[in-house]
Amino acid sequence: MSEVTSVCVNYTYAEEWHVFRSDDLNGLYVASKDARRSFDDVASAIEKLIFLDEGVQCTVKPEMTFDKFISCVKARDCEKDKNTAETLYMTDKRYMVYASA
Repeated sequence: MSEVTSVCVNYTYAEEWHVFRSDDLNGLYVASKDARRSFDDVASAIEKLIFLDEGVQCTVKPEMTFDKFISCVKARDCEKDKNTAETLYMTDKRYMVYASA
């Protein structure tokens, strides 16, 4: 496999939902109350959207592990002002896209 590109994915946690979406890839929206399920579903959703939109078979992998992602979420959650809304945003989570041979 050869590296082709990456997709920037934004994460939001609001009202107990873990939501991933992307301005880079129209139609990407993955949400679940289970953080791992939501995180794990992003790669396959990107693969399907690229195939449907472009007809290109690819393999997609997150740049960070789920454990690293959760540790980043918890660190930012601890830093947020307790007087603000319960919405947490994380930007610039990238998923690598590899063309299939």
